[in-house]
Formats: sequence, C-alpha cells, structure tokens
Amino acid sequence: MSSFWRVAAWSGRARWGVVLAGAVALAAAGGFFAYGHRGGGGPPRAVIIDQLASTDPNPAFVREATHLLEGAGYRVDYVPAKDVTVDFYRDLPLHGYRFLLLRSHSYGNRGFRDPVTGALRALRQVGLFTTEPYTTTAHVELQARSVVDVGLYNGAPGPTFGIAPGFVTADMRGRFDGATLLLMGCDGLSTPTLASAFQARGVRRFIGWDSDVTAQHTDAATMALLRALLVEHQSAVAAVAKVAASAGPDPVYGGRLRLFP
Repeated sequence: MSSFWRVAAWSGRARWGVVLAGAVALAAAGGFFAYGHRGGGGPPRAVIIDQLASTDPNPAFVREATHLLEGAGYRVDYVPAKDVTVDFYRDLPLHGYRFLLLRSHSYGNRGFRDPVTGALRALRQVGLFTTEPYTTTAHVELQARSVVDVGLYNGAPGPTFGIAPGFVTADMRGRFDGATLLLMGCDGLSTPTLASAFQARGVRRFIGWDSDVTAQHTDAATMALLRALLVEHQSAVAAVAKVAASAGPDPVYGGRLRLFP
C-alpha cells in the first residue's frame, strides 16, 4: 500500500493506516444501518468504526467483513470517519455492541515531535485517534485528564483529539457487557493500559498488535481472524493463536497479534 498515515515525526516511522470504503461502496456492500441504541431482543449487534475513511478506501475488506459478521448473525453498523469524535466514543458502550471492529489509527507509548513547536513530546500510554480537530477550547475538562492532542496525520488539516485509557474508565457512559473488541491499529497491546481500561468497562476480549503494523499485514491477518472466529467458530484464544502463527510478525515493523487477557 503506497500511503500510510503518519503522526508528524513520530520517530520518523510510518504508522499504520488503512481505510474502508466510502459511502457509495458501503451502499453496494449492504448490511449497514445507522448505528443504534441498545434494545431488547433482536440479533446481536456489531460495528465497524472507520476512523480512516477519508483516505485509501478498501471496499473489498468492508464487503467481506460485513458478509462474515452478518453470516454469523450480527446486525452490522458502520460509523464513518466524520462521526468518530470524542463524544461518539463517550457514548459507544450505550449502543449494546457485542463485536467492535476498530479500523482506527492508535498511538503508542513513545514520544513524537510536535509539528508546530518541534519539541519532543511523550505519550506514555496507548490510546485511540479520533478525526475531531483539536482545539484548546473544546472538551476543556476532559483535556485535564483523559483526552490529548495527538498531532497531525497525512491529509489532516490540523491536529486531532485522541482518547487515553482514562477516558475509557472514567468518561465513557454505560458498559460493553462482554463484547469482543478488535483494534487493527499500531501498538494497541504494546502495553496493557488501553486493553485493561476496556476490560474494566466490560469488554471481555481485546485483540490488537503489540507494536507497529503495516496496512497490508493487518488487513490479511484481520480477515483471517474474522474467518476463524465467525466461520470456524474457534474460541478467541485458539483463533488468535492460529492467526498469529500463520501470519507471523509484521514484515516491516515486527508487530505481533495478541489477545488480552
């Protein structure tokens, strides 16, 4: 894949970035609904959160992931990039999803150089990007404890907000009630901080990468994992072990697929 998302000068390393299809491709794929709220009865709900939909669309992945989830009995919702905001994440547990697929850039527990001042800044935790532009006047109370400025990425007009593990534990509303969460971005399990926060919020299984990963590698591994979980009906432990062994580490950055706990 020729284009990766980059946080400006994060140690000069290309960061993971892959995007799902735009609205036209999604309509063709079928099976998407406006993401809705918890309700009694009906099929279990799954969601694809597409924080990277503004570049490098991947309609084949969207179609196949939707097909696999629907074939397993899920009603699949799609969240476009423009809706991946701080407030969206605050209310995410309220929607009653049992399977969450986050095709999202995530930031790791290492420093990066501020694109404006040139100063080296440290982010000693793991968290999620939003596509909400960063300003000093928005989410002022949250900025004191659980949301951060995660800098620039290719194609962004300016810095964006990111949510830290403390946001998940203290500022989200509701619980996930035993959901499985699959984070496709870099560093999701480079430390257990983000996974532990989601576990405290009710996620039962958190699957992610322990370092950087390229778009090509996470695409292939994620699709294999969905098949193992949804078609072969393997447990999360068995499915992650199988895919981690068959896919191996990322050939460029060495990230490995992991399961927490």
